[in-house]
Amino acid sequence: MAEIDDTFPESTVRSVADIGHALLRARRHMGLTQAEVGARVRMKQGTISNLENGSPGTTLRTLTLVLSALNLEIVVRRRRKANMEDWGVEP
Repeated sequence: MAEIDDTFPESTVRSVADIGHALLRARRHMGLTQAEVGARVRMKQGTISNLENGSPGTTLRTLTLVLSALNLEIVVRRRRKANMEDWGVEP
């Protein structure tokens, strides 16, 4: 089974697009297709595509299942520089 190894760099995500891009990089690093990740979590390839593209409406359950399938985790810490516009929120 493909795994994330020590050569995969950590990344900081500050937007929905960043989350999708990080998942895309991890999936490609592991040599998996969207369909293969989808099969691991019993989701359609299109759902994985939507998540990687930052489409609105992705549930936390979907995100956590895909993170698990890719052997990834989210670490929450204080933000170095706040920028609500990253999330589409007007100041």
